[in-house]
Amino acid sequence: MLNSLHNSSKIFIVDQNSFYILNEVENTRIANAICRGILNISLMIVSVDDNYSSEKNYILCQQPSIHMGKYGAGNEAEILTTEIIFGKHKIKEIDFIPDKIIRLKEIISIRKIGFEILEQNLFRYMGLYSRFSEDDMLLHIVSKELDSCDPKNNVFSNGIHSWAKIMNVSVETAYKELKFDYDCTSVTILKLHAVWNKFMNLINSLNTLEEILQCVQINFETEIFVGYSNE
Repeated sequence: MLNSLHNSSKIFIVDQNSFYILNEVENTRIANAICRGILNISLMIVSVDDNYSSEKNYILCQQPSIHMGKYGAGNEAEILTTEIIFGKHKIKEIDFIPDKIIRLKEIISIRKIGFEILEQNLFRYMGLYSRFSEDDMLLHIVSKELDSCDPKNNVFSNGIHSWAKIMNVSVETAYKELKFDYDCTSVTILKLHAVWNKFMNLINSLNTLEEILQCVQINFETEIFVGYSNE
C-alpha cells in the first residue's frame, strides 16, 4: 500500500498566492533549494491519477475538512467545493495561466536544470573521494565506535576488534585506518555541503540557462578542484 501511494505521488512546486503548479521535481532536496530562491512558493507532495501529464497546466485544490478545521501551512490551496474527497489534495487542469506565472515557470525550469547538474557533480565527486559508502548510518556507526576507543590507554571497542580480526591487522592498525578514512570522509561531506549551499545561492540569483550552465559546469570544477571561485 505504501509503495502504491509513493508511486502515485508527485513532488510539486506550488505558487502559494495563486496555487498554480509551477513544476514537478524529482526529489525534495532540489525542490527545497528552488523554493529558497523565490518568495511564496513551496513544496507539496500530492497523489495524482493516471491522467496526470507534466506537459499540462494545473492548479492545486484543497478538499474541505470534514470537521472544517484549520488548514495547516502545508495544506494551503484553493478550496474545491465539488468532488469532495476528504483528506486529499486534488489537481485541476487549466487552459490559461497569466504571463507572470509563465515567466516564473520558465525561471524554475532553468534553475531546476542547474540543480540537477550540480547534484550529479557532487555525487560524482563524492564517489571519487569518499572512503565509505553513502550510507549515513554507516558513518554514524564508525564515529560511535571510534569515540568509544582510547588508543593512548590501549582501549578499543568491540567493533574495532572485529574489524581488525577480519582485516587480519592489529587492533591499533585497524583503529588508525578507520580513523583516517572517517576523517577524510567527514572533510569531504562538509566540503560538499558547503559547495551545495554556495552554489544554491548562486543558481538562485541567475535567470538564464547560459549563466547557470557556466556556474554549475566551469565554476563548479574550479571550486572543487582548485578551491576558490570569484562568483
